[in-house]
Amino acid sequence: MRTALVEGDLRNPELTRSLCPRAQFGLVEAATGEVPLHQAMVLEPSTRLAVLPAPRQADTAVLAEFVPSDGMARILGQLRDHFDLIIVDAPPLLPLVDGRALAEQADCILLTVGWDRTPQEVFLRAVRFLAPVYDRVIGTVLTRVDFSRMRFYDTYYSGQYGATYEYQPREAREAA
Repeated sequence: MRTALVEGDLRNPELTRSLCPRAQFGLVEAATGEVPLHQAMVLEPSTRLAVLPAPRQADTAVLAEFVPSDGMARILGQLRDHFDLIIVDAPPLLPLVDGRALAEQADCILLTVGWDRTPQEVFLRAVRFLAPVYDRVIGTVLTRVDFSRMRFYDTYYSGQYGATYEYQPREAREAA
């Protein structure tokens, strides 16, 4: 599949820092028309993954207006014309409007949750936050799992995890 990975977290472009640290142009420059989209893309030769970085620190005063802008919609449209799959690495949903604006433009949403880092109430609030586009949420990914600590969880109520569910009518359950 032809895949594009877009840096959508313009306030903290960690994806850009790790994959395209020497990029000169990116999402903002392409969306504002400063450079053509193809010039802003970085192709990773071994995987053929196309990355649209965000190398320049964006002005935080205009970020709330940037994501829902016509320029951003135009870039996403151009990407849809050339790629089978477009993955946008979005900022956290709750503290900023950027994540919600990106969610409204997405075809599908995959939530990522930091293991032992994201409090349950924060996750639940994020899910409620996505209520207007909930039908686009396709799942959740658990990140940063500490496997050395995870081993303690496999014995906790482990009999219930492997148990087979069998339906019994209420009468049979009450009789037991």
